[in-house]
Amino acid sequence: MDILLINSPLFEATGTQREDSLPPLGLGYLATAVRQEGLDIELFDAVAVDCGIAGVVSKIQSDRPKFIGINVFSTNLDIVQQIVTVTFDAHVIIGGLAVS
Repeated sequence: MDILLINSPLFEATGTQREDSLPPLGLGYLATAVRQEGLDIELFDAVAVDCGIAGVVSKIQSDRPKFIGINVFSTNLDIVQQIVTVTFDAHVIIGGLAVS
């Protein structure tokens, strides 16, 4: 796989994403544009599938993407930090308003 885009989990553990899931439109636009260029890309919505840190790390390890794009919010900075500090053989790009 070339690129894995991740809508980051809001809570650490699986089974705790008790938020109404709205589609990550920005990530969807990116995935569509990249797919049109012929790259293999997947959008993984950790909130919609009720997946915590361990589930996201497992997904990354099983898919072995070349690039990982993950969003971050002010409320889940520590969660995204825990995910991206795991050693992957991939380039990681973090985006979202909380990045600035």
